[in-house]
Amino acid sequence: APVAVSVSTTGTADAPISVGVISSELTTAWSVAVTLAGADVSSRLTGGLRVRAEEDAARLAEFTLLPSTGVVDPLDWTSAAVTIDFIRALPTGNVPRRIFTGKVDLADYDPNTRQVKFQCTDDLQNVVAALTKPAIAAIVGGSYSRGAQGDIDEHWDYAQARLESVPGSLDCNAYAGPRVSLWDGLATWKVFDEGDILDQSLAIELPRRKELVNQIEIAYEYRYYRLRERFR
Repeated sequence: APVAVSVSTTGTADAPISVGVISSELTTAWSVAVTLAGADVSSRLTGGLRVRAEEDAARLAEFTLLPSTGVVDPLDWTSAAVTIDFIRALPTGNVPRRIFTGKVDLADYDPNTRQVKFQCTDDLQNVVAALTKPAIAAIVGGSYSRGAQGDIDEHWDYAQARLESVPGSLDCNAYAGPRVSLWDGLATWKVFDEGDILDQSLAIELPRRKELVNQIEIAYEYRYYRLRERFR
């Protein structure tokens, strides 16, 4: 529940928060809400919408919309802010859930269909690069050795250096906030039984014989002691 509080004078600010837990089985009705450069463009969406997120990678989003009448300049949308919310329709009202926050990486205009296809990213690398080194150390954790890893000026490379000693992955959450997800200790989110699986959609892929070999690669570096000798 991200909260932003701005105080312009001395005093106490109250921010009451109400949290509701909604079961996904209550309804199958849903919709999406997309904002582009601060404007709601949900009504002009056409075709499908896709958001892809994985560990150690930037979150990506794709959608297509029909631009409003007038001159269309796709370059005006480059780097424009984008948010995508998944909305469940319940009897008590709509419940939005943010699934993407980022910016436009490419706006591809088709003059024949007059549609614009947007490819967006949460800009993970630049988000981390904009942080200070103490902030990166607080988020990533791990350790950094100047003697073993050298002098690192780029903040993204510094984050990757600290991540080498962390059993986890660095990515951004749905609000473009950098985070580290640990590989172990994650709770089971959902168990699918026979009634949830579509008929004839289950597939099993087994490895080939040549792939049934465990291989471990170890890479290390060492340095000689520095010796000084004075000649007279």
